[in-house]
Amino acid sequence: MKKIFCSAVLFSTLFGMNATQAAVIDFDVDLSSHFGNGNPYQEDGFQISNSKNNHDGLVFWGNDIGNWWSQHNADPGGNTLSHNYGGSTMTLTKIGGGLFDFNSIDLADIYNNGVEEDVQFNFLFGDSSTLQTTVTLDNLVGLQTFTFNQFGLSQVSWTPLTTPGPFLQLDNIVVDASVSQVPVPAAVWLFGSGLVGLLGFNRKHAQAAA
Repeated sequence: MKKIFCSAVLFSTLFGMNATQAAVIDFDVDLSSHFGNGNPYQEDGFQISNSKNNHDGLVFWGNDIGNWWSQHNADPGGNTLSHNYGGSTMTLTKIGGGLFDFNSIDLADIYNNGVEEDVQFNFLFGDSSTLQTTVTLDNLVGLQTFTFNQFGLSQVSWTPLTTPGPFLQLDNIVVDASVSQVPVPAAVWLFGSGLVGLLGFNRKHAQAAA
């Protein structure tokens, strides 16, 4: 029975190695309002770049009391990110490459005034296939969550379509860097099947002995 218990622990450990770890990119490392901080911006093993490198291509709205920018921040108490060139494309990738899941993202119009706006998302998968979809921000003040749950991606990009002033605030990007990166080997599945059978056999043996 002790051997069976040890095997079960090993089996659980192997499966635990394959468990996913979600990350939330929230831009809260620096709560000040500022330009730049690098293009691309990097956090939690991911990077976001802007296609137009104007003022480093990025704007952080910040949480500075009395600051004009911060008064329009759609995430009170936190920070949000915008691109700094109208109509430019922002792209999310994993630092160093690799596949990931893209679960959701929070968006607001540029001044958080509740302006309706269309945003086009382009998903590039690890097998080079693509998917394009357009979402619309409602005329509501504050961040709005858009859920996609796309898996096995090599990159995601988005472009505001509404004119004039096609800009966005974005926040709380939920991603998962470990999608299918450590697949469970066939030997592990075989081991698991054998372990289940062994447990069943041991139970029958114990019942017969009783």
